[in-house]
Amino acid sequence: MKERILAAGGDLRQLWCAAALDGMPGYDAEVCGFDRKDIPERLRHLAEDSGEQCSVLLLPVKMYKWEEKVKVPCSAGKSEAEKLLGRLTSDAIVITGGDKRQTASLFPGHLAVSYTEREDFCLRNAVLTAEGAVQLALEELDEALCGMPVHITGAGRIGLALCRILSGFGARVSISSHSAAGRAKVFAAGAELSEPSAGHRLIFNTAPAPVLNREVLERLDKGTLIIDLASAPGGTDLAAAEKLGIRAVHAPGLPGKTAPVTAGEILAGAVRDILEEVRCND
Repeated sequence: MKERILAAGGDLRQLWCAAALDGMPGYDAEVCGFDRKDIPERLRHLAEDSGEQCSVLLLPVKMYKWEEKVKVPCSAGKSEAEKLLGRLTSDAIVITGGDKRQTASLFPGHLAVSYTEREDFCLRNAVLTAEGAVQLALEELDEALCGMPVHITGAGRIGLALCRILSGFGARVSISSHSAAGRAKVFAAGAELSEPSAGHRLIFNTAPAPVLNREVLERLDKGTLIIDLASAPGGTDLAAAEKLGIRAVHAPGLPGKTAPVTAGEILAGAVRDILEEVRCND
């Protein structure tokens, strides 16, 4: 029996995820909460109050204030959780990019699973984030990356992916990490371990903590470009950066903006794996 998947809201990656799933054996996918102009031709767009039932509800990474609505950046409207709940079969699974406990509270009686808790998804997504960050840097800079002193705060998945890509450009990469495991990863990556300082022309923040505060920013050159990849509110004091004449760009969620097709395919693979694992254990 085919899984019927409803992708409700999100950015372009959700649309391309649905398109990828719809092309896989054993899956039918529809969408709701999107502007029709953004929807790939082969996908069906259903009204939020349609009576058609689905066995899988796919939700985006960011929910709308975790109330009873789902964030839909691609549409002017918002999908109400109560209407979506009425679309689910009794054994339907809710797959979310948010907190699965909060999701479960919105959809009682249904198993909630978060794809952002999966290491396979996060590793692949980190590569897309790193690529998008480098693309953004190239657009913002008027200099070549080759030979440029570049700093990365954080030695997690995204930080290490950035290190590999930037090293390929010939940049002189350094990384800061405040954990022993992180420092070991920097050593294994062959990068220099240091703190952000004057001389770094470009700094990427990947840490979801206030690491680039005013005290740190005051040590930087005015021409420094900061690209903050951490989720809101980010790790950079943007107000202080502006006062100090430092350009700082907060750029979370890059995969859905710079590589939505590939991001959608990666998400589709995670959804497929989740369903196979859950259904096999039923």
